[in-house]
Amino acid sequence: MTTDVQDETPSTKSEDVRTSNYAIFFELEGFAGNGRGATFNVLKSLLQERGSKLDVGLFSRYCLDAFPENYLAELLDSLGGSKGSVDKLVEDVKSGVVMELSSKSAKLDATFKKLLAAAHEKGVALATLSSLPEEKAQALADSLGLSEYGVTVFSFPDANHHFPGADGWLKVAKAVGKTSFHCAVLAASQAAAKSALSAGMCCAVVPDEYTSFQDFSGVNAVYDSLGDADIDELLTMLCPHLDA
Repeated sequence: MTTDVQDETPSTKSEDVRTSNYAIFFELEGFAGNGRGATFNVLKSLLQERGSKLDVGLFSRYCLDAFPENYLAELLDSLGGSKGSVDKLVEDVKSGVVMELSSKSAKLDATFKKLLAAAHEKGVALATLSSLPEEKAQALADSLGLSEYGVTVFSFPDANHHFPGADGWLKVAKAVGKTSFHCAVLAASQAAAKSALSAGMCCAVVPDEYTSFQDFSGVNAVYDSLGDADIDELLTMLCPHLDA
């Protein structure tokens, strides 16, 4: 199920209710779908057509927001200005990223799949947040096979530059009927991690190549890759009294 989240609290269907008190949340593009990698590839290509060059350092400095309209003007200024419309570039980035994500055979990290399977088996509610429109978010989730684990998709296409903000995590917690104390977040960026902590949730971080330099102080754990984590120990940390 996909829920398009605007100002109101999202609803959830009865079949999405789990038997456990716990829930685990994660970003769809930011954590599961390599959206930052897709954005880098698309933006690098578009800027090259405009006569500008983009490297990982510049991208990591300016372009980690979920919405390109929030950073492209500043990025272009840092490049000394660029020919063409900023608004046109925004739309080209958005459409290009969707095409990039949908054109590849999307695969979940093997360890992440094991974690989702273990959590789902124990009745943990699983949900993912996306900045994509509802239909496109669900399509990406389906291509990743998230429905196999009962993951509910929540779409925030009109969120501000703080996405995912603490309010987003809390809206999803309310939608799946869990208190923030019993919710955990898997994050790959400082913004996602800090907002999860602000929402009163446990948080484990697996940064990517664009976020590895960020400060993750205060989170419960940071892994270079999920493959470094023991699944049982990670699940116990995220849901400490799950088997009690």
